[in-house]
Amino acid sequence: MPAADAPLRGRLETLQARADAGDSLAACRLGIELLRCAALGNYHPEHDVQMANQEAEQEAKGDLLAANTIAAGRLLHAELREACSVVPESLAGRAHHYVRQAALAGQPEAMIRYARGETLLTGTAGLAYIATPAFDQWRREARPVLMHALHAGHPAAALILAKAHGGNDSHLAMLLPHDGVEARASVMLARRLFGDDPALARGLFGDNPASPPLDSTQDPDVGQSHAAEQMADQWHARNFNGRRFVLAEHTAALLPLHRRPGWDDGSAGWPGKPGPESCAPAAAAAP
Repeated sequence: MPAADAPLRGRLETLQARADAGDSLAACRLGIELLRCAALGNYHPEHDVQMANQEAEQEAKGDLLAANTIAAGRLLHAELREACSVVPESLAGRAHHYVRQAALAGQPEAMIRYARGETLLTGTAGLAYIATPAFDQWRREARPVLMHALHAGHPAAALILAKAHGGNDSHLAMLLPHDGVEARASVMLARRLFGDDPALARGLFGDNPASPPLDSTQDPDVGQSHAAEQMADQWHARNFNGRRFVLAEHTAALLPLHRRPGWDDGSAGWPGKPGPESCAPAAAAAP
């Protein structure tokens, strides 16, 4: 496997050859790189010019912190353009294919990103993805992939299940059935896994004041609450051996792919930072 910190130019051919031969880790790493490159399609051609003007305006006002933040974003964008310039047009739109391949093979980061629907917007504009075969694939597979990740003991799966049941995940939220017991159980499980970390509520519910409480004792529906408690207890015991985890060590697959260590633009809603390489096992993963 090529070194993760090597330039994409030197890794691309090997990753694709290995992925096409059935190597799920190579498929995961290639799919993640293609997803990262697909983010370039979200930028207007004049984006960098506009950002340069904003940077100059902030610097002229004396707001060096804002100017430096914009400069960091421009640098990241430039690095992304340079890295992705080597991706052939025939390969650029295959992020969904390779991430899906890795997800169905059980690669944790691919499972999480695929279940969330991150691959759906690659190569399409607006809501055009709804008419694609990839969307039909995803509708059939996203929930089974998510539940497989949950039962395999990947803590991030509990987070996106709870967030989606709260209506805070645009794609997956539309796919899940309206199941009050599972919705409550998913939040309870997140609490069991990550304890009282205040970032948990922010990540799951954002600033929504109507968000359900993390403390199940505040739930007025006693019957559903009891059933949810049992479900959460079973998940926690069977899938995670009753363990606790550090939230910031299990959010890498939930962070935007344009984010890099040392630069936090606040867009993720979760603590933590990307790992040293994509598709690497999370810290202290459940056995």
